[in-house]
Amino acid sequence: MRRHCALTTTMMVQRLRTAAAGGIHVPSRCLRVPVSTRGIAIASNTHRGGGAGRIPAGLKPKLDLSEKYAPAVIESGWYDYWTSRDLFATPPITNPPPAEPKPQINMLLPPPNVTGQLHIGHALMVSIQDSLARWYRMNGHPVRWLPGTDHAGIATQTVVERHLKDNRRALGREGLIPEIEKWKNQYGGLILRQMERMGSSADPKKEYYTLDEGLSNGVKAAFVRLHEEGLIYRSVKMVNWSVKAGTTLSEIELVTEDVGPEGLVEGAKFGELHQIVYRVVGDEEREVIVATTRPETVYGDVAIAVHPDDARYLDLHYQLVQHPLLKDVQIPIIPDAELVDPDFGSGAVKITPAHDTNDFEFWKRHSSLASSGVQDSSALGKKLPIPLKRIFGSDGKMISGNVVPFVAGMDRLAARIKTVYLLKTSGSYKGVTKHIMRIARCSRTGDVIEPMLLPQWFLRAKPLADKVLAKGIVPPPPARGEENDAEVEDVDLEGFSFLPPSTSTSTSTTTAATPDTDAQQKLLIKPFWFRNDWQNWLENMHDWCLSRQIWWGHRIPAWKVVDPEHPNNQKIPTEELTDLDSSRWIVAFSEAEARDQLSPEEQHFELHQDEDVLDTWFSSGLLPLTTAGWTGEADQPPEEWKKNYPLTFIESGHDILFFWLARMAMLCTWFTDTLPFNEILLHPLVCDASGRKMSKSEGNVLDPLAIIDGRLAQDLLAIHQAAVVSAYKKITTFEKLQGDPETASTANAAQLEQVRADLKALKIKGKPKGITESGADPLRMTLIDYLRQTRQISFDVHTVDQFRKLAIKVYNLCKYYQSLQQTHSAATIPTRIPEAERSALQLHDLYLLHHLRNTIATCTLAFQTRKLFPAVDALRTFIYDVLGNVYVMFIKPDLDSGTPASSLAALRLTGFAIDATLRLAHPIMPYLTEGLWQNLDPRNRQDVDGMSIMATPYPRLEDVLDVTPLEIRAFERVLDITEVVRGVTAARAGMSPKELEVAGMWVRVVVVGRDGETRRASKRYEAQIGKLCRLSEALRVVDGSEEGMAGELRRIGVVSVEDGIAEGAGVGEEEEKVPGRGDAVRVVRDGEGRGWWVLYESQL
Repeated sequence: MRRHCALTTTMMVQRLRTAAAGGIHVPSRCLRVPVSTRGIAIASNTHRGGGAGRIPAGLKPKLDLSEKYAPAVIESGWYDYWTSRDLFATPPITNPPPAEPKPQINMLLPPPNVTGQLHIGHALMVSIQDSLARWYRMNGHPVRWLPGTDHAGIATQTVVERHLKDNRRALGREGLIPEIEKWKNQYGGLILRQMERMGSSADPKKEYYTLDEGLSNGVKAAFVRLHEEGLIYRSVKMVNWSVKAGTTLSEIELVTEDVGPEGLVEGAKFGELHQIVYRVVGDEEREVIVATTRPETVYGDVAIAVHPDDARYLDLHYQLVQHPLLKDVQIPIIPDAELVDPDFGSGAVKITPAHDTNDFEFWKRHSSLASSGVQDSSALGKKLPIPLKRIFGSDGKMISGNVVPFVAGMDRLAARIKTVYLLKTSGSYKGVTKHIMRIARCSRTGDVIEPMLLPQWFLRAKPLADKVLAKGIVPPPPARGEENDAEVEDVDLEGFSFLPPSTSTSTSTTTAATPDTDAQQKLLIKPFWFRNDWQNWLENMHDWCLSRQIWWGHRIPAWKVVDPEHPNNQKIPTEELTDLDSSRWIVAFSEAEARDQLSPEEQHFELHQDEDVLDTWFSSGLLPLTTAGWTGEADQPPEEWKKNYPLTFIESGHDILFFWLARMAMLCTWFTDTLPFNEILLHPLVCDASGRKMSKSEGNVLDPLAIIDGRLAQDLLAIHQAAVVSAYKKITTFEKLQGDPETASTANAAQLEQVRADLKALKIKGKPKGITESGADPLRMTLIDYLRQTRQISFDVHTVDQFRKLAIKVYNLCKYYQSLQQTHSAATIPTRIPEAERSALQLHDLYLLHHLRNTIATCTLAFQTRKLFPAVDALRTFIYDVLGNVYVMFIKPDLDSGTPASSLAALRLTGFAIDATLRLAHPIMPYLTEGLWQNLDPRNRQDVDGMSIMATPYPRLEDVLDVTPLEIRAFERVLDITEVVRGVTAARAGMSPKELEVAGMWVRVVVVGRDGETRRASKRYEAQIGKLCRLSEALRVVDGSEEGMAGELRRIGVVSVEDGIAEGAGVGEEEEKVPGRGDAVRVVRDGEGRGWWVLYESQL
């Protein structure tokens, strides 16, 4: 009853928060979490993870194993305990301390947006990185793992502007920045608190924010140094402009798609090639026809380009044509061999230099108004005063005065259909043809990107990329297919090592020697197939536009020198861009340093700092350096930051390989001549169970906290309903488009049918079911297990339940061990099982130790190679198939009726195995293993302040007796016999074990052949075989020595147990061979129908 009430309280708080997020007024006091409630999905800013309310600083959480498994109770308070005892600190607290110092592990958590919310991709990232960090700590390495958040310029400013319902231009910089700060202080960093719910052990004392003063100083210093080196420059170029975001974007922030024919994007038709007529001045009968996919740009046409050798236009070079819509505008026909393909279309191209990259390059070649040409003018012919004419502004609206009044003030896409109408009515429209075209869209807002001519700051990135490429890339291993995720495992590759240098040969560390310095500088990318993408991107590097036209971020450290008395100190005009930003700019760390660079004649001039901010990825690209303590100052002592640089490895989603990882490599390598990391680990994208990308509009977004805390069905209903509403809105939109002859198209019809199908699927799926409360540990283990899907994870929430049951199994094993401690003499848990104890061990003990060693080896290798899912496989197999379902069953006779010595030995080994299992699983399942480990030995663990499982050594092979497969061969055959007997009762008897016993029937097992060891072992474990088969009363193992049994055996063809089955022996139809086993196993029905004989012939 108590657990139900706590869950109800949690769900109530979640519903209140959902209501508040949806705009419903909820009193703030209702959103506070009572100290007594259990873990919730979204805690207050002061709540620091771990489920229920804070444990007082002096107390350590304690599990009551008499209670049922309850994730929120298990996780409660541990995060506060870990942080209050500095267990995430560098260097770590270890017990016992390492014999010699080990290399520091430097890790960096990819900074989420400061106002972001935890999603399943974050959960995967934390699960991987935290598992590695905890494993390194348990192996004695100091781990410097920094958590942090990114100011996320565009994303954060967009959220705040939407919240304020006001345009930033109306507020001004001075009005908007405080509002963003207020928003950040209220909601910022919540995602890190949510990551703590996932068990993140990043050191909160080293938390960073990308706008912190120290990091900002490093960013400014880097900008200044790159400018001084001639790598950063200011120029007017064609950039990618997002109208909705109100800023420029880099190429990798765009998504491209093929559209058409007659595709519809943002209400405008795409996939059409419009033919427009230009009539020659003085000869109106002669026409020049051009084709365009953007008819709305016709107002910005300033020339027509033709190929100089095209016979059709030889007599028209430098002649004028009449603009089709602007009566007062005539434009020249100019020959240009670089731009025009005479064999494509009409061989004539309209030139709109203010809104097209290629056209702008044409303008620079042929306009006398260009400050400098790219080629010698004599090779191009004469130059004309061709203007730069902008027809729509940064808001996407058509500029009055530069276009006809009919479209002035309209959005440029909305003006497309109106412009076509005007061309038709003027007789200047020749028609339209279908044309598949590729368009670029903003990855964040989805709006169509417009080429825009603007003065910006650029970084010549090619030299930086070349420096990274010069370091080299580790090649994939030979003769291994990429579909097998060709991974480096237990060998070094060309001197590359997976850890900093170490001299230990223990299995708890990973390298035996220091790798070659040159080889160590090579970059390893995993999975290997991304190395080609990496190399191709760096080899084809373009200049990087650093300017962003927003106000939230690192303001560009550049000042424009303005003469207050000069009449032309205004910005570039919006109508005709004849002045290409020839102003003088000073780049400096501060305004004071900029003023120092003014000449004596300029001392009375004003300095105006650039309004723009730097691309967020520029500051993020410096994080390995700035978080290490690098300031960018030339005289900074290297010891201040080099101990924290480079990172040991970087782990991230492959979707930001170029956004972030490549830029870190370029910037950091340029300044230090050392790669910021030598290994890149890329995890796959997490999709839904059907393989679809998660999207709010699709209603398939999965909140990790919903899995951790559980969700009632009604709490998930809002998400389902939102997807249904979205589908209905889309259907309405497409139906309207199809009903209008101007917008109806086959493409729209196909999209309409797709949305209808999606809606039908939502209705068939019905109302969502609730999600079982599972806790963070099963979720972490599930996500890591999914890493076997290397390209894309198709995440099914029901898979988490498998690992929730595994957690329950571990919980119950510890509960069972606790009960043994209470009913038997207390046993100290040994730290190792040495060779001296071999003679006292039984077969089942040796079996346990053999598989424990294999599990340790597999888990250690998984962490060494940072390929973690084999560790999950190994742990699951050992917990279920060895420790939980076999060993605890085989020690029961010793515990129930054995001698005190045998009982104590069984208890010691059980405690040793459980302890090792908890330490093996701790990196992946931190909460559960911590609580249970403390409970194994309360006096030496639970009652000792500061004691933690993460401060104990990871299990090592040398601490476990080495048992060969030959030594446990007989026991494995005992288990094989058990499986055979289970099959007999299921397939032959056709009844359950209980029904068989009630009917008075029996099963007799005979091990025939010369393998006396297996025969003796089977007889020794007769009771356990019967118990495992649930045939305790009906099963007997016959070894041939029983009185009167020889005659029974002869009747079924067994001359003697040693000689085996006589050739040709059998009882006809009553004898069966077990499928797949040939003559090795036979099942014979007793002649009188009393039961079954199982003849098991052991093969030596």
